[in-house]
Amino acid sequence: NNSNNNNSSTPTTPTKSNESKLKSFTVMQFNVLADCYSGKDPSKGGFTLCPENALSWENRSQRILQEILRCDPDVICLEEVDHFNDFFNPNLIKFGYHGIIKMTGNGNIGCAIFYKISKFMLQQSVEFQYKGYSQVGIIVKLTQTKLNKNIFVVVTHLASSKNEKGEETRKEQITELFQKMELICSRQSPIILCADLNAEPIHSSYPPLVYPFIRSSVFGFESVYGQGGAENEPNFTTWKKREGDFKAGEAKMTIDYIFYTKNSLKASKFLSIPEENEIEDIRLPSYSYPSDHFSLMAEFLFN
Repeated sequence: NNSNNNNSSTPTTPTKSNESKLKSFTVMQFNVLADCYSGKDPSKGGFTLCPENALSWENRSQRILQEILRCDPDVICLEEVDHFNDFFNPNLIKFGYHGIIKMTGNGNIGCAIFYKISKFMLQQSVEFQYKGYSQVGIIVKLTQTKLNKNIFVVVTHLASSKNEKGEETRKEQITELFQKMELICSRQSPIILCADLNAEPIHSSYPPLVYPFIRSSVFGFESVYGQGGAENEPNFTTWKKREGDFKAGEAKMTIDYIFYTKNSLKASKFLSIPEENEIEDIRLPSYSYPSDHFSLMAEFLFN
């Protein structure tokens, strides 16, 4: 369960032995909902049902940090980061993380990757903006120091229009990302792709292009939360009610993912997504959930 009220830390089996801890590592995917998009005003999110205090950055920031530290991931992939320098970076440094940020073309939000310096060493970082678009991504090559094994971690946040044209844009973007990955990562490399794709695995009103593209790529990606195919993905990874001109209405969909190369990695555990009956009527964000997306996390072992 994802709520950060009263749950224990990661929903894994009892404390891992040091040996299994050494061999495994955990990766979190979390769209944290940018402060600039988190308001009651329709121009700033339109979350009219959420209490003002639950939307304030002062409150949400602490609960986002609490959720990250509760899960204690070795690698963190974040989208919609607009307080990197004044919040995420200084706070996560204290807990042994090093962070990399790439801001979008219009400069207001970005994608970030943090990793534990006790566990990983950074070999390479490639930050990029999609050609002709403001959206961005980061590819890092990390060495797990104790095992001397390399992994590539990729984070991206694709264009958001939920229509056929938007899906075509996202397909263009993911194609460009995979071309970059072909140049940077070998096909045998262990790769983890964390993303808010803004693309659903199955869609009723237009054909999904992004999800099947990832599934059928040369890298051999499997989805942590949708083992075996699109129909096995969760019912939702975001669920919100908004008013005003900006995307008004209720949106309940699966658009957040952790993909991994199944020939080189095994996903041994993952953080569960709450059941529908656990979500308040105001949906997300709320006092229980600081973002309009749920955090995802998986534990991986090298094959």
